[in-house]
Amino acid sequence: MNFKDTYKEPGKFDNFEKIPESPNIENFAEKLGLCQFTKNKDDLKKFYDFGGSDFTWPSTMDIHERCVVFDYITDPEWSEGGVGKELAANTIAYRKFLESKTLDPSKGTHVLLVHGQIERYGKNISANEYDELAGQGFIYAPITESVPDGK
Repeated sequence: MNFKDTYKEPGKFDNFEKIPESPNIENFAEKLGLCQFTKNKDDLKKFYDFGGSDFTWPSTMDIHERCVVFDYITDPEWSEGGVGKELAANTIAYRKFLESKTLDPSKGTHVLLVHGQIERYGKNISANEYDELAGQGFIYAPITESVPDGK
């Protein structure tokens, strides 16, 4: 029989994986302004798990839109079936597409976003069709953002 030396120095382990350091949720929340929405560390952690440490808000996303996205991730009402995460991802993607000016008006007046990607272009749809898409977490929105009067 061939015996392998199994002696190890005390405190030394083979194949021991370093335990990852826990993220600094407070710094993450401060960087993104999440403390305006909550001080609940569980909710902040949920958003961290969604966005990751390198997450940044799209620069044109205002405080109200950021709050809605935060709620999509943290509010238990939205977490059913992953609809909230889908809405959050698509809302952020929509804002980034608008900022990048990559939406193509020759393909349609509206865009359908699914999983943060352009699924298709189209024209205006009925309120019922819109509600059906939104109920699945999809975003169907105009490719040009309308600016309210007075801005």
